[in-house]
Amino acid sequence: MRSVFLKIIFILSISYLYAIPAINSPIKLTQANGIEFEAFVRGDEWNNWHETIDGYSIAKNNQNIWKYALDIEGTQFKLSNREAHLLPVGISVEKHLQPIPNFLPPNHAEENPIELSNMSREEFEIPLVLIDYPNMEHSYPPSNFDDLMNQEGYAGSQGATGSFRDLYIENSYGQFMPNSTIIGWFTAAEDYQNYGDGAPNGYSMVKQMIGQAIDEAEAQGVDWSVYDNDGDGYVDALNVLHAGQGAEEGNSSYVWSHKWNLGNEARFYDGVVIDNYTINPEKQAAGNGANPGMVHIGVLSHEFGHALGLPDLYDTDYTSSGIGTWGLMSGGSWGGNGSSPWYPAHFCAWAKYTLGWVTPIVVTEGTLTVDLPNVEENPIIYRMNGTGSGNEYFLFENRQAIGFDQTIKNTGLLIWHIDDAVGSNSNDWHRRVDLEQADGLFQLNYGSNSGDVADVWPGTLNKTYFRFDTTPNSTYYNESPSGISVVNIQENEEVVTATFRNLPNLAVESTQFIEQNGDMDNVPNPGEVHGITINFYNPSSNIIYDLEMFVDTLDPNFTLFNYESTLNDVDAYSTTWNNQEIEFQIDEYHPLQSIPLNLFFTGVLEDGTLFDQNLIFNIDVRLDQSGFPVDIGINIGSSPAVLDINDDGNDEIIFVDDDGIVRAVSSIGELIEGWEIEVGDDVWGAPAIADLDLDGDEEIIIASKSKHLFIISKNGDVELDFDAEQFLVGTPAIGNLDDDEDLEIVFGGMDDSGKLFAINYDGSPINNNFPILLDEKIYTGVALADLNSDDSVEIIVTTKSGYLHVFDNDGNTFNGFPFIAINDIRSAPIVADIDFDGQLEILFGDDSGTFYAIGSDGNIEFQVEGNGTIRMSPSLQVGTGGTHIYFGNSVGEFISIDNNGNLRDGWPVQFEASFDISPVFSDINADGEYEIIVTHYNDGALILNSHGEVLQSFPIATGGVSNCSPIVVDIDDDNDVEIIYGFSSGLSVIDIKSEAISLPWSMLRGNLHRTGFIDTMDGVILGDVNSDGSINILDIVVQINHILDYHPLWGSALVAADLNMDEVINIQDIILIVDIIISN
Repeated sequence: MRSVFLKIIFILSISYLYAIPAINSPIKLTQANGIEFEAFVRGDEWNNWHETIDGYSIAKNNQNIWKYALDIEGTQFKLSNREAHLLPVGISVEKHLQPIPNFLPPNHAEENPIELSNMSREEFEIPLVLIDYPNMEHSYPPSNFDDLMNQEGYAGSQGATGSFRDLYIENSYGQFMPNSTIIGWFTAAEDYQNYGDGAPNGYSMVKQMIGQAIDEAEAQGVDWSVYDNDGDGYVDALNVLHAGQGAEEGNSSYVWSHKWNLGNEARFYDGVVIDNYTINPEKQAAGNGANPGMVHIGVLSHEFGHALGLPDLYDTDYTSSGIGTWGLMSGGSWGGNGSSPWYPAHFCAWAKYTLGWVTPIVVTEGTLTVDLPNVEENPIIYRMNGTGSGNEYFLFENRQAIGFDQTIKNTGLLIWHIDDAVGSNSNDWHRRVDLEQADGLFQLNYGSNSGDVADVWPGTLNKTYFRFDTTPNSTYYNESPSGISVVNIQENEEVVTATFRNLPNLAVESTQFIEQNGDMDNVPNPGEVHGITINFYNPSSNIIYDLEMFVDTLDPNFTLFNYESTLNDVDAYSTTWNNQEIEFQIDEYHPLQSIPLNLFFTGVLEDGTLFDQNLIFNIDVRLDQSGFPVDIGINIGSSPAVLDINDDGNDEIIFVDDDGIVRAVSSIGELIEGWEIEVGDDVWGAPAIADLDLDGDEEIIIASKSKHLFIISKNGDVELDFDAEQFLVGTPAIGNLDDDEDLEIVFGGMDDSGKLFAINYDGSPINNNFPILLDEKIYTGVALADLNSDDSVEIIVTTKSGYLHVFDNDGNTFNGFPFIAINDIRSAPIVADIDFDGQLEILFGDDSGTFYAIGSDGNIEFQVEGNGTIRMSPSLQVGTGGTHIYFGNSVGEFISIDNNGNLRDGWPVQFEASFDISPVFSDINADGEYEIIVTHYNDGALILNSHGEVLQSFPIATGGVSNCSPIVVDIDDDNDVEIIYGFSSGLSVIDIKSEAISLPWSMLRGNLHRTGFIDTMDGVILGDVNSDGSINILDIVVQINHILDYHPLWGSALVAADLNMDEVINIQDIILIVDIIISN
């Protein structure tokens, strides 16, 4: 009879598998030869794999060697020949490959859900069955687990962190009090490997093992009916704990922790069915170092959450992070910071609501301002439904770093978007439970992290509003307005204050500036007068009548000429605008930053309710070129080039995005039609520009990581697609290397068998010696210069192996080379006569932080030892006292040295992050002294003087960061210069609105041929200050005018005037000129 009954149970039962996500910390893997490297475990019990630190999927081959995965073959990976502890060069691999799972994704239905409302007793009784193996005995006695599960104030390896019981009492506010009875140890029938995640029949074996342990416990007199807490005839939550670790920490020989049911291994004892179970490990490495210690409560608490009926809230198809570490049913089982499973994060607001431990306060008022106490100690969660929400609504909770939440990444308001009609969190953009991440970067959706400090409100970014027009916004998943908003979000001493609004909240739809006095480009600049008309959208179902707007600001450098305007009545989901322009003047010296205007609205709703709203509207005071920035939604890291492609007299900007798309944009920000050329992969170098075949039309030359070099015409046609069969990541250089008049292209390959190419316009090598096989990786562009004054160009190239090679134009090694540096070289060399002695020097840095000046004979002129690594192309400029050389390093130092290698006054300038973007130069205000223009990840574009002082900064308006070396040119022929650079989602152009003087080295590698060479002595004769070819009294007059600031000198004239090279032009230099005149 018992057998028949169990068969009926099995037929009615459906196996639903829930699991814990893999640990989010790196683990150590070991190759067959003993080499160790770090990697991540990804996935969960029903589908898991390994990835390198960089995100490439890997697996063991038949020889137990970890290899990179090339593709997916069913439930396995197709493996490459490349060992996983090496960089994935020379193979084409894709990140985050996932094997096809052996099991269907879990369904969130529960066959026997626990009815907590039916409980008739205070304690919830749980059996915890302990099982070890013939070849792995347990390490801890049952009493240890009794303490871990039941002891209030439990102290384990991490101190008094609390027990399983403590966690559930805290999360339920005393409404759920579990009491675990420890049963066992029992010993399984077979060795632990046979039950492991990697075993062929691991799941079936686990169920058999648990069934056998239930039988032994029954034989010892266990009364299973005690554990039917809700009286439905089922043991509510059988907890099983096995000896050793769980596979979620990286070893597939172990069982991966999960919740499932026993199916045909279910038992019927004492009038109840024993079917649903959770299984967890005895030991854990997390928090215990190299020697795994006793398990922490995180994994046990997560799996028991499934027993209570909660689904996984991580993304079970692994394309995203779900809710990350912000909830116990996701990565929070490993702690609020992802690495403290002794402090598992609290259940999220939805989970507490679903379990009946909190009844959210539904906001029905038009506006409601509240103080939210911490949710860890107070069962207070707010809910907003919006208009026509159906199954969608929003939950709000104040999370603080106390209790079991004490390791969360930040404190503040969490906003949850719920859709109860959705079954899981596997749809990255339409989840059942989704966190509205305050920073608007959607990193949990993209899977780029598991939560961060900027996810909370107001948080590190001081995000005080959540509305229709914010990012993220309060719309429903179908993008229709919900009509809700939360404003004035503040956090003070663990309390979050916020105003919930069901009243309409007008949103800025568009703006129109009408410039009345200025340069008439309708971009608000310092010193200008503008009027502004703003279109406002009403994202609600209410009509607003009798609208008026009042404007105010606290900015003392901003003058409002009129303060108020009427607006037309606005229908539901419609637009209105101010009928009177708001006129204002910006002070001439106003900094380049936003001016917040406070807009206050009044009106009346259709039912007579008075409407009012405050809205902060920011006017960005910037020097953007009209039409910029251009936002294309993807990073531009390749330094742009300029070329007049349509012969209209104005340059267009040529740039390549990180998807490998080449585009052209006009000087007013219009993308050029027909200019969208795919080069196959991202481009690390910059486009070179040259008339290669001397036909009067210049070409664009681009090297791509796709292993191809492209020549593109001004019309956007591909004239050459050259397959180098090696990754091309450096900037190509253009020069005349042979006897004809045409120009050639020189570039290197980033492979272990790296080659140096020199090709003609048609792709043929310039002679039989090319390409030169170096067997070294070339990460950078080459330099081209005539090192020995024989009227032929040499090729200067650096390699990751630490070599500086020089070859003549026939491909022969140049005398004195190669030079061997201290460490790897990923710094593109530049060439100049830095000390004006008629001999060229080669300048570059290496990964030891050493900067070199190498003579054309291969000898060291000087070397400067420094910090970090140097992986940028240096830049230089001729100034007072000689040549000024600039470079940066990975510890954020921006350094300037003179032509003897000495640190110049005012340098280095310290930045917060690595400084590895090459600076450029211009005299932006025509005062005779050069300025340095740089871009930096955290700071946007900056202008510094030669003494290291920041003169002006241009933050990225869109919130992106710049990793692109700028180019400074006059693209619209208006006698000033524009600073052009890429940022994380597009292209920025800053219009410097003053007369400027263009200088050498205004772009990456010095020129559009990208040769890395500058002739510092071009036209310079020491003493010939006025450059008339002779040295006489007139040069002394020019010197005196400079000293008296009547007519400042710049460029080569500064060099000619500073005869003693002491960086100061004074009476000593005049005396030296007098001596020259007398001697002649």
